[in-house]
Amino acid sequence: MRNVGQATNIEELTSRGVPRSEAEALLGGTLSAWACGDRCQAWRYISQQLLTPAHPFGVHQLLHQRTFAGWDSAARGPAPVWSPSDEEVGATNVAAAYGADFAAFQRLSVAQPEVFWRAMLTRLGIVQQQPPAQVIDLSDGVEQPHWMPGMRLNIAESALASGAAAAVVWQAPGGALQRVSRAQLAADVARFAGALRTLGLGANDRIAMMMPMSYLSVVGYLSVVSLGAAVVSIADSFAAEEVAVRLRIANAAAVLTQDVIVRGEKRLPLYPRVTAAKAPRAIVASAAAALSMPLRDGDVSWQQLLAEAPAADVPEYHYAAATHTTNVLFSSGTTGEPKAIAWTQLTPIKAATDGWAHQDIRRGDVVCWPTNLGWMMGPWLIYASLLNGATIALYEGSPLTANFGAFVQRAGVTMLGVVPSLVKAWRRSSCLAGCDWSTIRCFSSTGEVSSPEQMHWLMARAGYKPVIEYCGGTEIGGGYISGSLLQPQLPGAFSTPAVGCDFV
Repeated sequence: MRNVGQATNIEELTSRGVPRSEAEALLGGTLSAWACGDRCQAWRYISQQLLTPAHPFGVHQLLHQRTFAGWDSAARGPAPVWSPSDEEVGATNVAAAYGADFAAFQRLSVAQPEVFWRAMLTRLGIVQQQPPAQVIDLSDGVEQPHWMPGMRLNIAESALASGAAAAVVWQAPGGALQRVSRAQLAADVARFAGALRTLGLGANDRIAMMMPMSYLSVVGYLSVVSLGAAVVSIADSFAAEEVAVRLRIANAAAVLTQDVIVRGEKRLPLYPRVTAAKAPRAIVASAAAALSMPLRDGDVSWQQLLAEAPAADVPEYHYAAATHTTNVLFSSGTTGEPKAIAWTQLTPIKAATDGWAHQDIRRGDVVCWPTNLGWMMGPWLIYASLLNGATIALYEGSPLTANFGAFVQRAGVTMLGVVPSLVKAWRRSSCLAGCDWSTIRCFSSTGEVSSPEQMHWLMARAGYKPVIEYCGGTEIGGGYISGSLLQPQLPGAFSTPAVGCDFV
């Protein structure tokens, strides 16, 4: 690598915005790293010990290009932007349970489903009223598999199980950081579920949710599931006509919603879109201390309903088969009427298993993913966090602001999920300047095609932490192709089939 070092000089660094005295130290450290002869080891040192988010991104790109100049991509694949150290590999969930060979682990998850999925039920602490007779019954052929036959549970019980980590850390714009224990979340769910029962709602009902992602919406979501009812997911951005179609398809019995959505100084009406859709009875939360508008006859204030509900500390769970529907989501509807997609009680286990294996979500972690319960990543965030003993991090304002970046820092987020357009907006606005994201252990990206350059920039924002690309679908509640913290990662690329999945 000696020739690489000779091709880089002080002027190249200063011309990219690095002060001369700093450029001399940076170049000296870089030359020392290159002298080791191992490009991946050299880049790990340069990226994590020498470069900082304050350095112009062009300098990051230059030193990466020079470090891997002459790299044999035909034989070795593209040059990685992040590769794990032995210590980082050893600390992962997968390595602790199965060893450091992720490919071997992934093959085992496909070849031995009985062994693998039973182990995951234990690792995720899945509470079962009755365990399954077997993991998968293929007596009707592979086209009609029967998963976990005989199993009875309520998946909300596992999500609300006791644990040391907070259940949720959240913040409203301009407010203080709030932490909610698992016991408090369980008590709030118990009380709201009891309130829903007083309205005659219960098992097998379809209860729509059209709310921003907030602590209150997490309570509402788990309350519905604890009842044995199913959440009907409707994005809070939809127009009344789109809302009406989804309510009709799902045959919703009620709607949980909010009066307005607060975005800075703006108050965007939400409840009026629900009423314009001729929705069934609505339970309406207030974004402020009191409702900002009158309600239809028959509709009820969330806060008033809760105030009149019987006190409870532990939810009263309705147990059902593993295949019982807990959530009705929808296809985008861009090519016609949206198609209903049912999540069973097993779908959250797939989501949490992906989080355990690919995003490496551990007990005590703090997981943030700006999203909405109208799309699959909202429920995914709830289950992948809580079933893995981690904390959900929710910022109740726009993720496009410096305040969101400060929230990530204050909350101690360890896994931050993104969509590529969000990363592009962050880079364009420079709103993250000065944020310390050193607690982040990895990012994850889904929903759109990633730009390798934008994702390289994101990795550099947190002192070079990997971006785990995550591609799958609402139908399976997770991914079929992804990455892992046990393998080198290239921005915008995948490194493995998802756990339990294979290519044919």
